[in-house]
Amino acid sequence: MSVRVNLLPGEVAERNRAARQRAGLAAGAVAFLGALGLVYLVQLNRVGDAQEQLEAEQARVAELQAEVADLQEFQELEQRAAASETVLVSALGDEASIAGVLQDLAAVMPSDAELNSISITVNDTAVAPVAGQTRASYGTITMSGRTLRGHAPGLERLLLELDKVASFSGLFFSSSAVDEANVGTFSVELNLGDEILTRRYLNGLPEELR
Repeated sequence: MSVRVNLLPGEVAERNRAARQRAGLAAGAVAFLGALGLVYLVQLNRVGDAQEQLEAEQARVAELQAEVADLQEFQELEQRAAASETVLVSALGDEASIAGVLQDLAAVMPSDAELNSISITVNDTAVAPVAGQTRASYGTITMSGRTLRGHAPGLERLLLELDKVASFSGLFFSSSAVDEANVGTFSVELNLGDEILTRRYLNGLPEELR
C-alpha cells in the first residue's frame, strides 16, 4: 500500500496557480496588443492609400479647372461672335439688291428709249399698300427719259415692258409730252416689291463672312 503526501504547503500551491494565471493574462495581453498593432498598421496603410488617391484626384480637379479657365476665353469669344452674327443678320436681313433692280430695268428697256435720270429709294421697312394698290412697297423708282416713237407705240411699249418685271408695280407716268419730231419725253414712277430683297442672310451669315 502506497500513500501520496503533498510536501508543499497550500499557500505555495496557491501562489503558483496565481503566477500561472498572470502569465496567461500577460500572454493574452501581448497577443491582443499584437493583433491591435497589426490592425492599426493595416488601417494606416489604407489611410495612406486613400490620402494618395485623394491627392491625385485633387491634382486632376486642379488640372481640369485650369483647362476650363483656358476654355472660358474661347467660350466668351464664341458668345461674342454669335451676338455679332445676330446683329449682322438683323441689320442685313432686309438687304436690297440695287444692282438687281438695274439689271431688270436694263433687260426690258426698249431699244428706242433712253433714260436721262433715275432715282431709286429703298425703304427701311415695307410700306403697306395704299388705295388702288395690292402690294406692299419696299422702295420706289422715279426716272425720266425719252422715246423716239412718241406716245404710241413708244411710251405704250415702255410701260408694257416695265410691267414685265416682277418687282415693279404701281407704274404710272407722272408726265409725258411729244414734240414735232414725235420724240416723247416722260417721267415715270413705280413701286418696288419684295423681290428686290436678296434674302441671303435669312439663315444666318454665309461662311465667308463668319
